[in-house]
Amino acid sequence: MYSEPIESETQVKLDSPQEDSKRLFKKVKGIFHRTGKQESGAEELPMPNQIEDPNVFSLRFPFRPASLDELKQNFLNQLLRFQMKWGSSTLREKSFVDQSFFLDERLRFFLQRFPDTFLVLYKPIFFLKDAPVEVEVILLTPVDAWCITFLEAEEDAAFIGSSERFWVRRHHKHPDKKVLNPLLGANRMTNIVSQLFELYGVNMPIKKVILSRNGYVDYPEAPYDITILDKRTFPEWFERMRAISSPLKAQ
Repeated sequence: MYSEPIESETQVKLDSPQEDSKRLFKKVKGIFHRTGKQESGAEELPMPNQIEDPNVFSLRFPFRPASLDELKQNFLNQLLRFQMKWGSSTLREKSFVDQSFFLDERLRFFLQRFPDTFLVLYKPIFFLKDAPVEVEVILLTPVDAWCITFLEAEEDAAFIGSSERFWVRRHHKHPDKKVLNPLLGANRMTNIVSQLFELYGVNMPIKKVILSRNGYVDYPEAPYDITILDKRTFPEWFERMRAISSPLKAQ
């Protein structure tokens, strides 16, 4: 799906928003102009000059996609680099992102499957009283904030919840194993977000979530303020979140 990486792709100077917009418009216009003249089929497409093409989001398609779904996925894969550049840069400074983030399945899940009006804080680090504190995922939507803690292992693994420091993970092919109570991290993350919201006068609901997309969570006596999403309840929540069409709010 990709051409070989080139040095200009990973060590590009940050252009001004106006220059980025002009260059992107020219590339998109040129691609659609060429596409209209070419026949359908899996023919190889001409590649733009890699040396003169410093833009991360360049819409390079080495081969014509065989279906609309393949075209969409190709677009999202290339857009991911643009998202990572935006998320790690300011107008004057740019961070060099560890390549492991580009292959991180959970990060790609949030960036490629949810609406563009969501802001994803992935493993953010907060400095509280001069001490760094890393949390998991904070998903800011136009209407609420979701503090998400993952609890995933093998497919169809079952987690037995309790108020103790450790939970039990069970699986039909593996022996039982203790795992750290995910509520500890979820509570810490929620407390940080609520303090920041109060400090800056942000009036937005905060949701606390334990997420297990491929397994099950059994916790009958779960606290009232926790939302447990496992293999049974995750699909409905996922579709509901993707259907949110509210515009961004000023705050």
